[in-house]
Amino acid sequence: MGNDFTGIFENITGSFPDRPPLVLIVDDEATIRLMTRRFLEHAGFLVLDADNAEDGKRHIERSNPDIILLDVDMPGMNGFELTAWIRQQPVMRYTPIVMITGREDSESVNAAYDVGATDFIVKPISWSVLAYRVRYILRSAQTQLALRESHSRVKAIVEALPDRLFLLNENSEVIGDN
Repeated sequence: MGNDFTGIFENITGSFPDRPPLVLIVDDEATIRLMTRRFLEHAGFLVLDADNAEDGKRHIERSNPDIILLDVDMPGMNGFELTAWIRQQPVMRYTPIVMITGREDSESVNAAYDVGATDFIVKPISWSVLAYRVRYILRSAQTQLALRESHSRVKAIVEALPDRLFLLNENSEVIGDN
């Protein structure tokens, strides 16, 4: 009996009005890349993939993905090292990174979060949950971005205020000043 996930994908990309979110998958296992790509594309995401960290870096530099799913164990640069590199790129500082691995020991989980991972998924991947997790992580990242932007605006307003304080009553009328 095949799974029909079409009903779970309604409004999955609704918070990206200009285009669907762009997901980058970096995994040396072709089967995982293909399955993840197909599943996420079916869910309405745009998907790029790379089979190693160097190709992943090139995609990041060219495409600025909205979220990155990457394997921990890859030949050459591993997922921890790639995550550390991503976090050093100013434009990628807040981009969600989800580590996907067969490891589930506490050292690997801690190492992932220590280098800047946003989340950690243990293989085998639960395909029915993956799109929901990606959507939730993207929504959280957008909320954090809006909060940072709001903070910057408030900070600029406060810094532009004169060094004078006013005391207002309940009707917003000035009743005193310094």
